[in-house]
Amino acid sequence: MVRMFYNGKLHNLQYIDLSFNYLTSVPYNLPCPFPALTKIDFRQNLLQSLAMNTSCLQGIESIDLSRNHFNDLDKNFRDNFANSVPANSLLMRNSFHCDCNSADYIQWIRSTNAIREKNILTCSRASPINFVGSRLVEVPLHKLDCKTSLTSSSTGLDSGANLFYLLVLFVTSSLI
Repeated sequence: MVRMFYNGKLHNLQYIDLSFNYLTSVPYNLPCPFPALTKIDFRQNLLQSLAMNTSCLQGIESIDLSRNHFNDLDKNFRDNFANSVPANSLLMRNSFHCDCNSADYIQWIRSTNAIREKNILTCSRASPINFVGSRLVEVPLHKLDCKTSLTSSSTGLDSGANLFYLLVLFVTSSLI
């Protein structure tokens, strides 16, 4: 894909929309063929991590990573991206895991000014479970543990969500 982009001579391309493509990964050098690139849209994919050549992101004003499956962002990407882009350049409306493995990631989210709307980001799964729904900027990192697996559906959250959905359907159908 990157070779095709280089051969396309798209030096003036400013916006690339790769949303809704079921991407599970992104080529490391994806932004490099586009020196004028200012915006990248990765919304609604299956990305769990992101590692991109940050030296090719110098002109970036916005990257939308919303509605993916992120558990983490590459440390090099976090450190270099956060230090080289304008404030509020990164949009990350995702389902976040909050456990002992995510403390560094959550700490980075708290400390960077690159993330837009970070005060509304919450833990969708957590260990211990009582932190589900907690805002990332407030969850007590020292109380997070890894006693519950957050990557399997055995947390009970999926069945609880399904039960709630069935209850809403029942109540709605009784009103009709």
